[in-house]
Amino acid sequence: MISINADTHCNDITINKMNSDINGLSIMAKGSGNTLLIESGAKINNLKIELIGDHNSVIIRKGAIFFGGSLSVSHKASVNIGLRCRFGNRLELIAEKASIIFGDDCMLAAGVQLRTTDSHPIFDLASDTKINQCKSIEVSDYCWIGKNVTILKGAQIQPCSSVGINSTVTGKTTPFSVWAGSPAKLVKSDVIWSRLNKIDSYLDEPIIVRYLKKYKDLIPEGLRDTIVKKIESF
Repeated sequence: MISINADTHCNDITINKMNSDINGLSIMAKGSGNTLLIESGAKINNLKIELIGDHNSVIIRKGAIFFGGSLSVSHKASVNIGLRCRFGNRLELIAEKASIIFGDDCMLAAGVQLRTTDSHPIFDLASDTKINQCKSIEVSDYCWIGKNVTILKGAQIQPCSSVGINSTVTGKTTPFSVWAGSPAKLVKSDVIWSRLNKIDSYLDEPIIVRYLKKYKDLIPEGLRDTIVKKIESF
């Protein structure tokens, strides 16, 4: 079931139902000039999307999967979700005055929260200046975010990296690495994760080979030639 509470003359809401399975999608737009696009192949269960104010944007690319949660976008903010991303239940995306961007093929476990805002302003007494401005968040291609991870404003998750359970990310990670802790710190470099738990080699998973090719220039020089030789026949 899809529930839409919005003035569709003032807001552009497009849902492509081709090859989709949508069981509980609530959409609310309070304002005008907002855009929501959900491309084909989406699998959505109990997701709430709110566009608050004017000129906000949510774009969900083909094949996205949501198991429950909420997206709140306000004050000319945006959320852009790449191809085939998967989100566990209790998802919370809060974009205010900034953007949240996901690359393709990301996977998020349950209870993950991303926030571009602290929700309440903090002012310097002497200058009356707001000191906690909103900042965008970027999660690049093929990232794995563990259960109950919090990703705060300004964070950048680099390609093919992983974040461990209960971690808090406040800064920029490195590609092909594992980060964990609060705040998250580097645990292991020169690694790549897999969605499959029964493979014995990363060459057995085509999606890994795809991203090793795409981001070969980010592989450390000492490993690059060896990895390129392994994947060149695929």
